[in-house]
Amino acid sequence: MRCKYCNSERIVKKGFNSKGKQRYLCKTCSRTFVKEAERNYYPHNYKELAIRMFCEGMTMSAIYHKFFSLLDMITHPLDGCYKK
Repeated sequence: MRCKYCNSERIVKKGFNSKGKQRYLCKTCSRTFVKEAERNYYPHNYKELAIRMFCEGMTMSAIYHKFFSLLDMITHPLDGCYKK
């Protein structure tokens, strides 16, 4: 098996996703993936835009109203944007 991001063969198992499918970790690029993952409904640029809006001060509620159900999908990547 090869990494779907960098094409490396340095792959190890890394638990299971929420749907019970095996997750893998690439030791070269440090990204995780599922071999036969379902396609994400929202385009990547929508996620980037929502994260940028949050980091620039827009509330989660405002982003939700702008992008509807994107709220659940962007919650985890925002962890690094919170001011401490």
